[in-house]
Amino acid sequence: MGKKDKQKKKGRYDPRTETETTNNNEETKAIKSLTLPVLEKLDSMNPEDRECACHSIANLCMEDDETLHVLLNSDCLPKLIKKIFDSEKCVRVAACGALRNMSLAGGDAVCDMIVDGDVMNSMTILFTKCIEENVITEVEGEVTTAQMIDEEDDESEEDEE
Repeated sequence: MGKKDKQKKKGRYDPRTETETTNNNEETKAIKSLTLPVLEKLDSMNPEDRECACHSIANLCMEDDETLHVLLNSDCLPKLIKKIFDSEKCVRVAACGALRNMSLAGGDAVCDMIVDGDVMNSMTILFTKCIEENVITEVEGEVTTAQMIDEEDDESEEDEE
């Protein structure tokens, strides 16, 4: 006779939220033990570690809702917003990608949290800095933001003359 597979415990149905409630305490602890080293790497002196941490967070938040919830309840969001101003371009790009994935995975509630974390001002400063450094340039014949600003500046100078 074969062994009977252990059945996963089902939670109790909660009529208020119309979902099943389960005891996820062990699962939450496991997720926290996985995310803690990643969050510590965000503060590493090595830029490759910081970039890797941002990529890991971007992947972790797409796993499931519980992982995203653990990340949001940790210091993850403020740390990612600070990484937008990192000295290394690869870290800045990875941090923006992680914020993007968090907003996609979490929906409107997470987007509100990100906006409340003052990410819009940070992104505005980042884009301004990129334009000043001519990082945003022409891509395969398409007009980009930097070119449109240059054209507007040229037109306003002509109007002044």
